[in-house]
Amino acid sequence: MRSSATGQGVSPELERLMRRADPAVKQYLEALLIAHADVRQRKSQWALADSVVGLTLGNDGSVKPTDTTSILIQQDTAETAFFQDSELDRILPFTCAIVEWGGTEPAEVEIKQVIAKLHPRRDPAQPKQIAEIKGWRLDLMRLERAGGILGNPPRRQLTLAPLCDPIYADAKGDAEGYVTFDYSVEPIAARPKPKSRGLAVLAQRLGILFQVGPTPVTFLIFSALKANGQPAGNVGLAYDAAQPFVTIRLPGERTANRLQGTRAGG
Repeated sequence: MRSSATGQGVSPELERLMRRADPAVKQYLEALLIAHADVRQRKSQWALADSVVGLTLGNDGSVKPTDTTSILIQQDTAETAFFQDSELDRILPFTCAIVEWGGTEPAEVEIKQVIAKLHPRRDPAQPKQIAEIKGWRLDLMRLERAGGILGNPPRRQLTLAPLCDPIYADAKGDAEGYVTFDYSVEPIAARPKPKSRGLAVLAQRLGILFQVGPTPVTFLIFSALKANGQPAGNVGLAYDAAQPFVTIRLPGERTANRLQGTRAGG
C-alpha cells in the first residue's frame, strides 16, 4: 500500500508499523520539490554572501577559515657570530637548527614562515659567490627514527625525512639581513605541519638526545647556492654564541617549544 503527502491510504496498522524503532515498512520518495536553491561554486558567488568575515575565498571556489598567525618560537637576542661556509653547504658534517615541539599547539599547526639572519657576503674583501636569485635554500626535515649508537667516539644515528619541499629565497645585495622563507606564497605541495606525523620510531630514545622529548622534532638546514647550484662560500648564518638554546612556554604550560643548534654528521 502506498502513502501520500496527505496521508491518504495509510491505515492505523500501517502507521504503527512505520513508527516502530525497527520499522518493517519503508516510505519511498516519489517526488522532491525544491522551492529555493542557493548554489555558490565560484569566488565571485561567495563574495555576494551576507558575510565572509573569518573566511578566505580561494580563486578555485574553495572556502576555508582565515589563518591565525602567531610566533611559535623566536630568538630575540642579538647575534654575535656566524656559522660559515662549511656549515651551509649541506655536506656532512654541518651545523643545523632543531626545534623540539613540546608546546600545546594542535597537531595540525602549519609553518607559514621561517625567518633567519643571513649574510650573502660575509667578507667584503672577497667576491660574492651566492646567487642573487634563489641563492638561499631551507630544508625542513622531520626526525623519523632514533637509531642505535655507532662509531668511535660514539654517535647516535638519526634517520630524517623531508617535512615538505625545499624552499628558496633571494640573496640580493651584500649586507646581512633577515631573510624570510615564506611557505604561504612559495609553490609547494602543502605547508609543513611539524607535529602531524607524531613521534619518531623508538621515541623513548629522544629523552637521551634532546631536552623536551619525547616530542616531534624538526631539523632546519640552511644552505647557500651559486648560480650553477653548487655550494657557495663567503656566507654566514647569524646566531648568538652566548645563548645555546631558546624555549617558549606559555603561562600555565608545563611543556615548551625549544630551539637550539646541533652538529650533524660530526
